[in-house]
Amino acid sequence: MALNYQSKSQKRSAVEKSMNAFLIVYLCILISKAVINTVLKYAWQWSPDRDEPWYNHRTEIERQRHVVIRAFTDFLAFMVLFNYIIPVSMYVTVEMQKFLGSYFITWDEEMFDEELGQGAQVNTSDLNEELGQVEYVFTDKTGTLTENNMEFIECCVDGNVYIPHAICNGQILSAASSIDMIDSSPGGYRREYEDLFFRALCLCHTVQVKEEETVDGIKRGIHQGRPTSFYISSSPDEVALVEGMKRLGYTYLRLKDNYMEILNKDDEIERFELLHVLNFDSVRRRMSVIVKSSSGEYLLFCKGADSSIFPRVVSGKVEQVKARVEQNAVEGLRTLCVAYRRLSASEYQVACHHLTEAKLALQDREQRLAQAYDIIERDLVLLGATAVEDRLQEKAADTIESLHKAGIKVWVLTGDKMETAAATCYASKLFRRSTQILELTKKRTEEQSLHDVLFELNRTVLRQRSISGAG
Repeated sequence: MALNYQSKSQKRSAVEKSMNAFLIVYLCILISKAVINTVLKYAWQWSPDRDEPWYNHRTEIERQRHVVIRAFTDFLAFMVLFNYIIPVSMYVTVEMQKFLGSYFITWDEEMFDEELGQGAQVNTSDLNEELGQVEYVFTDKTGTLTENNMEFIECCVDGNVYIPHAICNGQILSAASSIDMIDSSPGGYRREYEDLFFRALCLCHTVQVKEEETVDGIKRGIHQGRPTSFYISSSPDEVALVEGMKRLGYTYLRLKDNYMEILNKDDEIERFELLHVLNFDSVRRRMSVIVKSSSGEYLLFCKGADSSIFPRVVSGKVEQVKARVEQNAVEGLRTLCVAYRRLSASEYQVACHHLTEAKLALQDREQRLAQAYDIIERDLVLLGATAVEDRLQEKAADTIESLHKAGIKVWVLTGDKMETAAATCYASKLFRRSTQILELTKKRTEEQSLHDVLFELNRTVLRQRSISGAG
């Protein structure tokens, strides 16, 4: 809030800064010339036989003035005489050039966006010439290089991969049977993991359900139309995952009176009491919820980046899920891992005590919350992973290629997995096949280095296959 009250800094271009610096130099020269000429004048008139020339004779009143006043008047006269040193006309010319140049940018047809129906907009005409001085462009990946329209691709549950036919953000198909399942159909043990995985994604989120009575997009009465609902959230990934679970037979219905309701594949409504939400943050790179089932069982569901989930897992098919996550990352998909933990009544009371104590702390509240989250989110059982696709913008690759031709260096800033970021860079032509990549991530052991070499070889083979298949 305090930052909003600070005054905005005025932006000046390099040309304007140079002109202001030269202006100070010219002003110093002007003052120096006026002072020197004033001193030389009185030095020349020091002799009694030298006076003002005949065309500049002074009156008696002017002669009786104090010498300091006369010297100051002469100084001002020399300032007016030499004021042409200050290039006022140049300032006028430059300002006119900036003003007209902003209109040329606005009228440029090559900068017209047909999709939005508008051209380039110049907000600060003082910075027109800075466009040609740009050396580095820093860009976000999600929503800038990509469309930020998440599409659920697949999920891996306990080593089994499920691939829906068509899941698209904002468009849900009614049939839940069109699922291609790699591997054999799950037995009783696998069915339990499958149900836990789908429940975890239906419960571990911050998605809100918005209902509306519509017929052909027009709002009607409840008897004229049928109720429809759609999901909204600050994270499009969560919306895509919840919609994906709906496609697979588990529908998140609502959060009402602190109870989350889901409709399972047997068309039975399950109610879970939402006890605590361990919100996502960029340091932990995960979020969790603690819920209580109708049978009185306490469950902790956790989802997040693989680097934050795998170290906290004590059981589950880690190697199979990790291999699938790495393969999805090489393909440029956004991945999340899902885990859970059953809590006894005493363990829940301890967790509740840690959370309450941290939330009521008056000092170091964030640090104490992080410590409480660290204590609770451990000894997890790995359930599986998800893969979501965020397609590139239509002309992202051409734009980056044009920036490279202009000599501009492009940096991509992202919090995604390194393999996902690299795949996006290859797809957007930021990386070439001949690009030598230097990875400055973390210290590696010899075993990890060998694993990375084999993984890089596998990634190269997959990339060459995709290129040959596209050709």
